[in-house]
Amino acid sequence: MSALYIKQNPNNPLPLVPAAYPFGPATDAAEAAEIDAALDAVLAQASVSAADVAKDALGAMRRLHTHLITTLPYENLSVYYGSEPPSLRPLALVRKMVGPNGRGGFCVELNALYAMLLLRLGFTVDMRTALVTAGVYPGDPSLADKPNTHLTLLVSVPGRPELGRWMCDIGASDFAPMEPLEFVPNRSPEELAALAPQGGSGGLWFTIRPIDWEDRPAWALWFHRLEKTKSAGRPPSIDVAASEMEPPHIPESDYLPFFVYHDEDVPWLDFERINMRVKQPAFCPPVPFFTQYATLPKPNGDRATLIGSRAKGYTFFVRDILGRTIESEKVPTVEKFEEMLLSRLHIRLPE
Repeated sequence: MSALYIKQNPNNPLPLVPAAYPFGPATDAAEAAEIDAALDAVLAQASVSAADVAKDALGAMRRLHTHLITTLPYENLSVYYGSEPPSLRPLALVRKMVGPNGRGGFCVELNALYAMLLLRLGFTVDMRTALVTAGVYPGDPSLADKPNTHLTLLVSVPGRPELGRWMCDIGASDFAPMEPLEFVPNRSPEELAALAPQGGSGGLWFTIRPIDWEDRPAWALWFHRLEKTKSAGRPPSIDVAASEMEPPHIPESDYLPFFVYHDEDVPWLDFERINMRVKQPAFCPPVPFFTQYATLPKPNGDRATLIGSRAKGYTFFVRDILGRTIESEKVPTVEKFEEMLLSRLHIRLPE
């Protein structure tokens, strides 16, 4: 087990948690060995090692991010199917998302696994809770009393402050950037405005900017839907990675906040509270609640999504990197829904 520990709020008496497993230690050596073997298997699939981090830390971070976001679907199906509700226990995370029957998860599951992998590579990981606003500015009455329900990661390289800190997030559903975003808290407004946006999938582009929230420094993941932009770089008929697409010019006024957060340490139990809340159908994203949902991007920026409910049926669609719907199909039965999950999103539902 790592001797490093996740930083805690000094005013909170909760115990520290070993950094190798951010949400609790393994119960015994056999469990720790299974967890470590699963993490190493993912790193091997992503072609990333600690030696790669020593040579090119940011390149290794990007390769891991790209591998995870294009192979692990965002999905909330454990809330509705099977007998194992979402759990943040390290063994539960790797058994669900790693291996031949691996699936995806929702935000806290996906980013918790991501944190474990980054820590295993030697990165420093600061976990942050975030308020999902989905295009609404903080302070809007619709957000009154709404709790933080998202986990995001701020990542740095020990001993390499010149490499900066990076927001790494594969758990924001279709609003997850395709690569890490640099977290630049000390830039002027002019310098921030000059930064190129980061590509997403399905027609979304992103940036990180300050935002007014709760009378203290706060940051937001801002998004823009590319379908509303006239000039959109390369046409989707050219099969290139989303990261290679020419960034469009997006006026600052065209961005909307997707989630907001403070760069502050929080007790690890806050993330368990998030999990306990969002694994209830009445609070489980997306909105409207009680919606079953799975989505996965491709490296070229296309994003496939399957959404609906038993009562109302399901819809499968694909949006390309320009945000245009290039495929759409009604999925009328649960049986067809399960077939589409397996064939198009590589998800096998639990028995």
